[in-house]
Amino acid sequence: RDGELVRWGAAEAVVRGEVRREAREAVTVSIGLRADGSKTVKVDGVTQKRLADAVGQINVVLFGPEELRLVDGGPGERRGYLNTCLGQTDPRYLAALGAYRNLLRQRNRLLRQGRDRYVDPDLLLAYDDQLVAEAGVVMARRATAIAELERQASAVHERLSGGREKLTIGYEANVALPGGGDEAAYAAAMGEKLIVRRDEELRRGLTVVGPHRDDLLLRINDIDARTYGSQGQQRTAALALKIAELRVVKQAVGEAPLLLLDDVLSELDEHRRAEVMALVDEADQVLLTGSQAADFDPALRARARVYRVEAGEVVG
Repeated sequence: RDGELVRWGAAEAVVRGEVRREAREAVTVSIGLRADGSKTVKVDGVTQKRLADAVGQINVVLFGPEELRLVDGGPGERRGYLNTCLGQTDPRYLAALGAYRNLLRQRNRLLRQGRDRYVDPDLLLAYDDQLVAEAGVVMARRATAIAELERQASAVHERLSGGREKLTIGYEANVALPGGGDEAAYAAAMGEKLIVRRDEELRRGLTVVGPHRDDLLLRINDIDARTYGSQGQQRTAALALKIAELRVVKQAVGEAPLLLLDDVLSELDEHRRAEVMALVDEADQVLLTGSQAADFDPALRARARVYRVEAGEVVG
């Protein structure tokens, strides 16, 4: 739980940093975390109404042990990967995703009532209209982003595997549109599917159609890597996805994002570790953590500022 990061007896923990961007003046961003898990974000001292309002002030790509589970983990982890990448580069996507989630909670609450009492069909249709409009934006923009992520990740994966393997990424949309489509087409397709599955939703008390049930289909040499890939193949694919994310964010915003490598080197073999270290040259600034100094390339240590942390204190 995030609240456990707050020192015992303290009201809150605060992380603050100055962000300097090429295209605009520096800004100070801070996040305050209270023991109950609630958060407050400030930009230049001004409290943001929503956490999402601060997204994009600093672009970040995180690669830690959890990211190695991108391939063999659940669909939610892969949706999170898409949301993190798109949320930093596409404000319209971020707004649509937030609106969709709010509408989804309200609609599910209405559906749960339907298990015990009458639900006004006109009210449900009104929710449907709003929900599919935002969903159309989310799904269409995911489809476009996935095509570019595949282009980048496939090239990286081919290099990592020595040309022996081909990685493909497909959009396993809950509302499938063969050949893709625009926002209106996805919205219309979802609206039709909601009508077809109306009785099921009322019986179960939840929304069973929509981008909250999307997934990425990852295939290596035409075999589903999520289920049948070896651990080495899955980690190679995860690494390719993160490198692709860094490049897509850089391409979208015009400058490299901050790269956070959080205790990931010890989880990789020597070959993949070398590829992660090659990422350092693609980012303007890197924060790299690890528990063993031997994990860090000597050449990197020679040009880096090194901090040693013991018992929660910076000692050198």
